[in-house]
Amino acid sequence: MIEESCGGVVFTCLDGVRHYIVVTELDGHTGLPKGHMERGETPVQTALREIREETGLQVTLLNLPPLEERYPLPGGRGKHVVYFAARFDGQEPRHQPGEIRRVQLLTLPEALRTLTFAGARRILTEMDALLEQLPPRV
Repeated sequence: MIEESCGGVVFTCLDGVRHYIVVTELDGHTGLPKGHMERGETPVQTALREIREETGLQVTLLNLPPLEERYPLPGGRGKHVVYFAARFDGQEPRHQPGEIRRVQLLTLPEALRTLTFAGARRILTEMDALLEQLPPRV
C-alpha cells in the first residue's frame, strides 16, 4: 500500500534572497510542509490545504513541474509525496499547535542544514535550481 501526500517548497523573497519554509513536526523531524491526501482531493488541493494548515500561509503555486519523492515506511508500506513550488508574500508564517511544533523561514543554506532527511534536501535543492531559471519578478 502506498500513502499519497502532497505539499510544497514554500518560499518568499526578502531583500532579493529566497527564503524557504521548513516545519518541525511534533516528532521532532524537520521537513517541508506536506500531508495526506483526503478522499476526493486533487494533489493541488491537498498541497494548498496542507501548507495553510501547517504554516497559516495562503500561497500561489507556480507553473513549474512538481517534484516527487518516494520512500519506504515501516511495515512494508511506501510513501509518495508530490511537492509544488509555492510562493507567498506579505504574510507571517505561524505554526499550528497540535499539528506542527515550529515553522521557520530560512535561506537555502540554512534550510539544507536544518532538514532531517536527505530526500527533503534533494527536493529543496532541485526546486531551488528550477526557481533560478525563472525571470526575476518586477
